[in-house]
Amino acid sequence: MDKTKSINRLFFGMTLWMIAAPYLLGRLLIHLSVTQLNVAGEFIFMFPVILYMVFKRIRPKEWIPFQTIRISTVLMSALAAFLLLPLITFINAFSMLFATNYVSETGALLMGNPLWVNLMVMAVIPAVVEELIYRGIFYHAYREKGVILGTLASAVVFGLAHRNLNQFFYAAVLGLAFCMLVEITGSIYASMTAHFVINGWSVVLMHLQETLLEFAGSGGTAVEQAEITQESLLGVMLGMGILALFSTALAAGVMIWMAKHCKREAHMRWCFKRHELPEGVKRSFVTPAFAAAAAVGVAYMILQETGLPL
Repeated sequence: MDKTKSINRLFFGMTLWMIAAPYLLGRLLIHLSVTQLNVAGEFIFMFPVILYMVFKRIRPKEWIPFQTIRISTVLMSALAAFLLLPLITFINAFSMLFATNYVSETGALLMGNPLWVNLMVMAVIPAVVEELIYRGIFYHAYREKGVILGTLASAVVFGLAHRNLNQFFYAAVLGLAFCMLVEITGSIYASMTAHFVINGWSVVLMHLQETLLEFAGSGGTAVEQAEITQESLLGVMLGMGILALFSTALAAGVMIWMAKHCKREAHMRWCFKRHELPEGVKRSFVTPAFAAAAAVGVAYMILQETGLPL
């Protein structure tokens, strides 16, 4: 099976499905709360992937690295993710100069929930579902082109899957880091851990802001209280940009440490070498289906930013 051509068709189908699903399932979804919609969205996301695996007779253990990792490796994965937070904050602030932050809007609607509920909805479930899809199925398929191209392809798909410009940029960067964690540890549990830490940190911050506002006797949510201007975003970018230079370098250092800890230094050196592909296999991961999916995804995000009805 030509995995790249096959997975690109899935990418195109998923792109169309995620745009059409709110209209096709509208009568079922309209009665759900925001919390329920977030959970349902993850499993709606998973539906085409499950069909793909059934029709292609894919055994999850053959495509997804479920190797057990030590607690020390889990903690290192969490530390690497934490050190990437300034970089993600910088990219988020940059994209907010021209794109809407839909995550903060959704977060504001979820603030009536207990912290543990929001951690489940916005951190645990996405970390499991999205890692199985993008660092599991998609990355495995693209990896036949080599680790570097496979990482790039799955990161682009992961960014486009978020369907808004604000999240696209930092999700793509995180996609690169998460693939590296899978290679460093040989396990998808490392990328799940990092994904949970990054999403969970955002949830905890939102709840802390809400608690501080209540303590101060202010009305409204933290998102409503914050007056986000271009000047404030530029200030965040400046501060976080400087911090990100150091913290991202430290995150890279932690990943090198992890490779030694997991005894995978030789494997990581292999990952960064150019390898000959089997005869007849093209190095590029771009096929007509990939190009069509990317074009539809980008067009959708641009239209979304214009405020036109979709």
